[in-house]
Amino acid sequence: MAKKKHICIIKNTQEHVQPSHFSQFPTLLEQFRSEYSFDYSIIPHHLINQAHLENVDGFILSGSEHNLSLQEVEHLFSSEIDLVKATDKPVLGVCFGHQLIAKAYGFPIVKMKCKHEKNNHELKLTINNKFFLCDKQNICVQLDHEEEVLYSSQLEEVFDVIASSKHCKVQIIKHKSKPHIGIQFHPEGSDKASNEACEDGKYMLKNFIRRV
Repeated sequence: MAKKKHICIIKNTQEHVQPSHFSQFPTLLEQFRSEYSFDYSIIPHHLINQAHLENVDGFILSGSEHNLSLQEVEHLFSSEIDLVKATDKPVLGVCFGHQLIAKAYGFPIVKMKCKHEKNNHELKLTINNKFFLCDKQNICVQLDHEEEVLYSSQLEEVFDVIASSKHCKVQIIKHKSKPHIGIQFHPEGSDKASNEACEDGKYMLKNFIRRV
């Protein structure tokens, strides 16, 4: 019997905080298990250790209420940053997790000029055969962030920038040689997400799980 894939969700929220975004993950993953054979675990970011690199087939890095532009927050998540640097396994970073992937490769996180990008938006994707999460040209997504990955020409030497929005140049990134993907939006949705955003988000999450 083939071994089940194991996906680790790294929880980047504080223990006493249960935002509506993060709470959707277990519900969605339970739905997906009826289609794909896999197990999953949820690990708080401060409990990451070397065993997770060895015993996990893929990682999902959650969103967070923290601001990664602050040096003390970067230090707080140093173990997770080190994990991203060390692993060649598939990684999907969501919102804060997306920014954390960029930070792991040395790129700065900054406050947005528009202060807060939120609600449902349509993104146009630059389609190429390197991006396996979605083969659609346009997707509806739910945004909720106050910080962003600072765009630069150096960033595009390491990552393919797959999508941008009016206020955020770096909405989706795909590492050029590793299966590391960051998405600034919330594919897991929430009670404020539109039906289109929920469906497109589920589609991308399922594709990640399928390819782990």
